[in-house]
Amino acid sequence: MAPTSPEQEGPDPASSPGGDGVGAGVDALGLLVARTTDAVLVHDGRRILDASPAAVERLGGPAPAGLVGRSLAELVPTDARGVLEEAARPGEEGGAAGPVEVPFRRPDGSIDRASVLASPVHFRGRRAVLVVVRDPAGDAGRRARTPFGALFDAIPIGLYQSTPEGRMVSANLALVRMLRFPDRETLLATPVEDLYVVPDERRQWRGRAELAGVVSGVELRLRAHDGAEVIGRLSVRAQRGPDGGVELFEGALEDVTESRQAEARFRLLFETMAQGVVFHDPDGAIISANPAAQRILGLTREQLLDRSAAGAEWHTVRPDGTEWPAEDRPAVVAGREGRPVRGGRMGVHNPARDELRWIELESIPLFRPGEDTPYQVYSMFADVTERRAAEEDLRRSEDRLSSIIRAAPLGITLSRASDGVFLEVNERFAEAFGYRREELLGASSLELGLWDDPEDRQAAVREIEENGNLRGFTVRFRTRSGSVRAVRLFTEVITVAGELCALTLHQDVTESRRLEEQLRQAQKMEAVGRWPGGSPTTSTTCSRPSRATWSSCWRRSRRRTNAGSTRRGSPRARSGPGG
Repeated sequence: MAPTSPEQEGPDPASSPGGDGVGAGVDALGLLVARTTDAVLVHDGRRILDASPAAVERLGGPAPAGLVGRSLAELVPTDARGVLEEAARPGEEGGAAGPVEVPFRRPDGSIDRASVLASPVHFRGRRAVLVVVRDPAGDAGRRARTPFGALFDAIPIGLYQSTPEGRMVSANLALVRMLRFPDRETLLATPVEDLYVVPDERRQWRGRAELAGVVSGVELRLRAHDGAEVIGRLSVRAQRGPDGGVELFEGALEDVTESRQAEARFRLLFETMAQGVVFHDPDGAIISANPAAQRILGLTREQLLDRSAAGAEWHTVRPDGTEWPAEDRPAVVAGREGRPVRGGRMGVHNPARDELRWIELESIPLFRPGEDTPYQVYSMFADVTERRAAEEDLRRSEDRLSSIIRAAPLGITLSRASDGVFLEVNERFAEAFGYRREELLGASSLELGLWDDPEDRQAAVREIEENGNLRGFTVRFRTRSGSVRAVRLFTEVITVAGELCALTLHQDVTESRRLEEQLRQAQKMEAVGRWPGGSPTTSTTCSRPSRATWSSCWRRSRRRTNAGSTRRGSPRARSGPGG
């Protein structure tokens, strides 16, 4: 839910204390109007929306249609319309308005003088006013006994009557529950001044009511029966006797404790949060700004209240450095088009620091129930100047890394550690394995089938997990054409844009390994070619000829050969040395 401006009042006054308002159950209100024995009207300020049977019988004729759809002004003589309009309007700050005597015109043309009490409600999803019409009482005692019949206890706002001396003579059940008394009798037996945390508050509104006759929207701190503090909003009307003196005070009390507590929590959050918050009226004028907004924007509260979101005094730029026109600023668009504008990054000149500060902001329009034009816009933003600078440094660092990778004479790749996807590869690596660079970016080595033996990859991963890097780890890679290359890997684990990545240098050692194998084969062949007769025919104790032992090994072999020839009667043996 969107936050409420600190300048706004609390919850909808049509809601009852504790949130169980008349508007919370449309069926309940309709049932109440249909079954009450009092004359009750529901109107929206222009026309009557519903009427109880008693109201129809008293004011409208034989059927509800005789009242529904008509304006209240039609029910009274012309000279009394102003009085009725005043009487049928809820009190200031959304409270109930006390009774006013109004002359009604009956269907037969006669005049019916009645007392009217108005209270705000919700009716079928819209704001409305509940009007109770009753006979004026002849004396204070009679008024106290039956002020509104069954409806008195059904109205969710606390209603009461008290004497100027401070004795409560009537109270409805809503007031009993609000002040947490066990029953009505206990409340009526309690002196009125004992209900006040600050007794002087009653003396103040009483003096105003005696002079003006009506007082509305007075907030009081009351003490409930269990000792808890209750914040109430009072509308009260003085009822005078024949001598003009005040006989009774008739009041309507709304419990605003929860809304005031919520406002206090919101105010604390509003004042201490790190993000800037600014409220605008529909035309963009700033009506409130929290301390964080003042700090980020480099302006005092008074300076901000003199500005508008569309004002030319702002210097705002887009991320690309171009000017941000006033008509395209998020708060202006949100107010004009009635839609949220989220996620924008804007540069704003801070006059206190004489520098450009970068903010990320969103602007949200606020609507009253049933209205499609916003009555306020709030903007919330965070200072991301340092973050933007860090992002620029990171981008430059990544650009330098990419340049190094692309320019390296050996194959180099940068891959994401979590899934092996290539984030950067150079042309040397792509060419070595028969790919275009664009084909490799966004793919993984497993997807491309680069590993001739997948076990090599698992072994490489284990090596990195154990040692944190690879140092000349040799594997076999398969090229696009299917040939297998021996590759020596050198890997370092680095962090790029907050993600672990593997920076790997690939050294193709296929040719060097082939040369090494050829050298080994040549050495073997050389050793074989030096045996007398081209190959050994007898066993020898030399298992690994070398330059250091070759002569002695050869002499022993000759002696064995000569001895064998002598035994066979070889001519060579008979000829002797040097023969």
